[in-house]
Amino acid sequence: MVIDVAFMAEKSVMAYVTDTMNRNLQEVDLVLCTHGHTDHMGGVRRLARHCQAEIGIPSSTSLWQERLSSLLFLPLLAGWLVRRSTSLVFRKESGSSIQPEPYFDPPVIKLEPADSLRGFDNWITIHTPGHTADSYCYFHLPSKSLISGDTLLASGKDKRLVLPAIYNSRSKLQRSIAELRNLNPASVHPGHGSVLFGSHLLDNIVGSS
Repeated sequence: MVIDVAFMAEKSVMAYVTDTMNRNLQEVDLVLCTHGHTDHMGGVRRLARHCQAEIGIPSSTSLWQERLSSLLFLPLLAGWLVRRSTSLVFRKESGSSIQPEPYFDPPVIKLEPADSLRGFDNWITIHTPGHTADSYCYFHLPSKSLISGDTLLASGKDKRLVLPAIYNSRSKLQRSIAELRNLNPASVHPGHGSVLFGSHLLDNIVGSS
């Protein structure tokens, strides 16, 4: 599975799967997002089309958020697109197995809190409102790995977790952090910043009270 694909980042993800991992795109069964911001879900649908995979989104997230946020970004990209004289249909890269986007309407799974992921039973979903109302984290039980999206970020300089600078409810965010702290993850993979490994990673979060 793949978690969080930003708007127009699906090309890089596909190249990583095929060229770096040496895997076939059709091996991707599930494409998830942690919340409805364009830098986390803007490329989810297009990647799922290429992989012919299912989409998993938090129950309160709508794929219309992806379409709307993408449209809001188009004026910013217009100049770049003209300069590149390209289209939104990807060209095959040298050494890559990426093909033009096929027609495929990916099925959408609405995720609920404390669910296991279909086909990935050792992963659980955790609703962590605060940064956004629809924010989810994903936790891998065997390795105690936490995919935190924007609920937790990381400071590479300090090698510490930090709270997001933007949130819709600080009190809900603090409650979400308390729930994640009970999991005592062995690694945290944030939406922005470095991956952190260790014990008691959530004990001294910058900006937490």
